[in-house]
Amino acid sequence: MADNIEGIDDKELKDRQEVATALADEDEKHFVNYCIECARESRDSRKDVLNAMSLLWDAYQNMMDFGDKEEWQSRVVTNKPFAAVERAVAIIRKAFKNPNYITAEGIEVNDQDMSEEVKKALTYWCSPQKSDFPRKFANATRMSMAVGLSLELIPRWEKGMILDWTEPWKILRDPDALPGEPWSGNYWIHEEWIDKWKLEEYGKEGYYINVEKVKEGGTETGIEITKEEIERKKNQFWQRSKYRKSVLVREFNGVILDKDGKLLLPNAKYTIAAEKLIRKPSVIPFVNIKWPGSSFAPIPHILRYDGRGLIEGIFEIWKMLNKMLSLTMDDFSWVVNRMREIVPELFLDPADLDLYPGKDIYRTTEHLDQSVVRDLLTTSSIDKILAVAQYMAQQIDNGDFVSEFISGLPGSRSQITKGEVEIKTEQNLGIFDSIGTEVETGAVNVGYAMYETMVLNWNKESRPSPIRVLGNNPFTLFLENASFNEKKDFLKENCDIRIVGISAQLQREEKVKLLMALKQYAESPLFNPYFKPKEY
Repeated sequence: MADNIEGIDDKELKDRQEVATALADEDEKHFVNYCIECARESRDSRKDVLNAMSLLWDAYQNMMDFGDKEEWQSRVVTNKPFAAVERAVAIIRKAFKNPNYITAEGIEVNDQDMSEEVKKALTYWCSPQKSDFPRKFANATRMSMAVGLSLELIPRWEKGMILDWTEPWKILRDPDALPGEPWSGNYWIHEEWIDKWKLEEYGKEGYYINVEKVKEGGTETGIEITKEEIERKKNQFWQRSKYRKSVLVREFNGVILDKDGKLLLPNAKYTIAAEKLIRKPSVIPFVNIKWPGSSFAPIPHILRYDGRGLIEGIFEIWKMLNKMLSLTMDDFSWVVNRMREIVPELFLDPADLDLYPGKDIYRTTEHLDQSVVRDLLTTSSIDKILAVAQYMAQQIDNGDFVSEFISGLPGSRSQITKGEVEIKTEQNLGIFDSIGTEVETGAVNVGYAMYETMVLNWNKESRPSPIRVLGNNPFTLFLENASFNEKKDFLKENCDIRIVGISAQLQREEKVKLLMALKQYAESPLFNPYFKPKEY
């Protein structure tokens, strides 16, 4: 979980909070500059990764830049990256059909095991009618398979549990964040373009300050990712009405340092809009995590937080295949829409050049050995090109780990040997088992963040109250009557949240592989007499 700063008790933390508040009143520019500088450090360190994410995201959306091609030239884009991601997600998505995918262990209240009650509470808040965890986590997995890092899932409490999400390029982490540990590193910055009227409404509610001083947009130091680029990733255009004014808002979470680089607050948050401080620093109340947001990589990188996408290894081959198929269609166009050499002087009516199927052409009696209309470039090398394209398609299937055997498809050839099924399926399922473990760990992190958010915020003033949902038991009585500090002490105790079913689903896929191999034997004339269908 999160790293704790040793030696800082509640009293010292309160004193540091007062110092930070005084500094915000005296020099708010320090916090603005500190947030912008951290954001610049994170974005600069991830420049190549963010560029790769942009290309992979385009590939997932079947978008590819063909350069300055002529109007008649083909722009063929195959669906392979999208299909590979969706097949992989389909396997993982099945795990959430199990109603008992959440488990909790080791949670006690007054020496009574309340693990089952915690499980019921999490299941209630994860349901489709509440935070809709299964669907949002599946979408997070889609993003991770495509670009190498999932959507950032952010639980928050607003009259109940809400599970927000945002794209990975809108989250700026400390470059020193460790692979697979979403709460490592010094800071976590969430940036969004928000309508000015929304900020003003939050300001009226007392959530933000200085909103009237915020100008539209950002500044030279404030803009790192433009709203146009964000909308391009959505495959949309940024065309707002003249009445909508947007502002770049950043929420900083993590370690705050003073002007001399010394520790001011070990774990706090504040918010800036453009270059104005609109929320002063406040201590983050979480116990075992630093901030609510977490994400995961299905194929982790050894040295950095951002991982590797499922389609990253086949991206260049996919581009080459698209170009090859486009050139193939260009070549075939010369055969279908043939160029013709026409000699108007040999027409009986030289002005009659309108050609169409079935037309009778009347020609002069001169030069009878010469054709009036002759086809040019009628031969094509499409058979050779398609052979190369098929080979490249096979390389893509081998590189994205989602072969036809994993996804349950019959394959591209009519005769597929038992050995080929065993080898390909065993190799790819082994990799998928590793991917499933990483995805399951990501789900557990989100589940634990939801657990802390629930314990700290769910009380008798909530609608519905804990007792109404779970009945009268020690856990609900604790949630309704315990003080905030008592809840924080409770969270320091052991708790094991698990998301089960993803690995189990992959194990079922392993059984399918064995059944396919058994089917090959049963259909073989050599072994068929020894099979007894009734017994099997």
